[in-house]
Amino acid sequence: MIKPLKGINPEKLFLYILLSAFFIQILFSLSWKLIHDTPLLQYVSFLILEDNRIPYRDIFEYNFPGTYLFHIAWIRIFGYSDLGFRILDILWLTGILACVYNLLKRFDRDAAWFGVALMGLSYISFTPISSLQREWIIALPLIYSVLLVSHPYSHLRLRLFAVGILSACCFLVKPHAVLAFPFLVIFAVKNGSDADRRNSLISRNLNMTLDIIVSFIGFIIPVLAVYIWLVKINSYSNFIEILTNYIPLYSQLSAGHDVGTVYERFRDFVLNSLRMGSNGAWLIAILGGFYYLISRVKLDTSEKRFIVLFSMMCGVFWVYPIFAGKFWAYHWVLLQLFLIILYSFVIFHKKRSFDKFQIYFRIIITTTALLIGPRPPVSPDFIYQITHWQTRPVKNGRVSEIESFLKERLKPGDTVQPLDWTGGAVHGMLRAKARLATSFIYDTQFYHHVDNPYIIKLRERFMRELMASKPQFIIEVIAPDKPFVTGLGTSRDFLELRNYISQNYIISVEKNGYIIYTLNNGEDTNLNSEKI
Repeated sequence: MIKPLKGINPEKLFLYILLSAFFIQILFSLSWKLIHDTPLLQYVSFLILEDNRIPYRDIFEYNFPGTYLFHIAWIRIFGYSDLGFRILDILWLTGILACVYNLLKRFDRDAAWFGVALMGLSYISFTPISSLQREWIIALPLIYSVLLVSHPYSHLRLRLFAVGILSACCFLVKPHAVLAFPFLVIFAVKNGSDADRRNSLISRNLNMTLDIIVSFIGFIIPVLAVYIWLVKINSYSNFIEILTNYIPLYSQLSAGHDVGTVYERFRDFVLNSLRMGSNGAWLIAILGGFYYLISRVKLDTSEKRFIVLFSMMCGVFWVYPIFAGKFWAYHWVLLQLFLIILYSFVIFHKKRSFDKFQIYFRIIITTTALLIGPRPPVSPDFIYQITHWQTRPVKNGRVSEIESFLKERLKPGDTVQPLDWTGGAVHGMLRAKARLATSFIYDTQFYHHVDNPYIIKLRERFMRELMASKPQFIIEVIAPDKPFVTGLGTSRDFLELRNYISQNYIISVEKNGYIIYTLNNGEDTNLNSEKI
């Protein structure tokens, strides 16, 4: 435990500062809004729940079904409100931090509280853009699985069954999250066998085999349930079509939405893997802590196992982003989660020295790691709130403007078609509860690999659906914060779409990085038009 130093307890004081910074930002975050990817996932769930759309068949989407099942459950419990989003986000984070605390408290409560503070600050620093991103959805079942295999091995088979179920839940959100599953099972089974020295070798091998089978059964149950659901709603073949035809093309887009050569993609993988999402500071500090523990401290068996387990998890989630190939900041959060837990263990371990140098050294390297990590420990949205006395407008106010336009003008039966990705059009439609005109929520897929037969087929399908539905409004985002694809095989041209819009629509709004086209049905649809 931390000891006082001349009447002052500097590490305790440092811990209280970190926890206070975290809790203050959490309170301010209650007024944050949905933003970026989350409204898109919410809108798909809205279409499934409110418009009876069948995912993958009636909605062209390439996320795995677990993502939408999560959002559907979210909507059922908390609704569509921004406050409901914040409540769920904080509850989810609380679950993650509770697991972090329980993983570390066996060794030292102060280390556990430092783990909570550092992970909380790291989470909140990512701003609402990363709140309940798919990696954070995965984080809770994943860290709970690690908790199940790290504790003493009573009811091991039941624990492994639960780990199988939780790993399947991760797989159904991001399939490459399954990388952790075999490592967790092997770790638990191996340690369970080591503890079972009383039985013969044959008996131990049989038990290990049964343990693995039980964990696999746990994994299969949720996967099989989702498969049956997709078959039942007549969507499985569409899901497989998108998975096998579109995902390989989408995976070739870099983090900057560029399509490069094989060499450029390989170089991007290598360089981004070495950067580790700017988490190198944590790793360097951990290695220094390892040296101290291994050279000066006698570790017991449980402590050695803890280091092995979390080193494996760090390795797994160092490799994890390579499978997505995008290397966005939130793709590294699972690596950061395990690095911080391992860091808290090796740096604030109760067996470490408490001399003046050691105490201040730990404070300095922790502060440095926080400041030069992926994000500073203070969220930009929090800074905006305390300097402007209001929350940051979503997409520069574009979402609210689109929402107001649609709410004022939509009539029963009207549909809307967005030409956007994360620029705010879909978010405005979600707020206005606007119905989608076609199967396509985004238009990004129409502009990369444009000579590929599957993309040509998607373009043709989109135009058929657009001409058949004749949406009352088409909303196109042209602002720089809408990601545009570039590189080999990409194009900004979609001649059939441009001709159709020019012949059938007039511009009602053109401002703030977006255009709203209104169907020219012979009425005076140009009244109250806005152009800035």
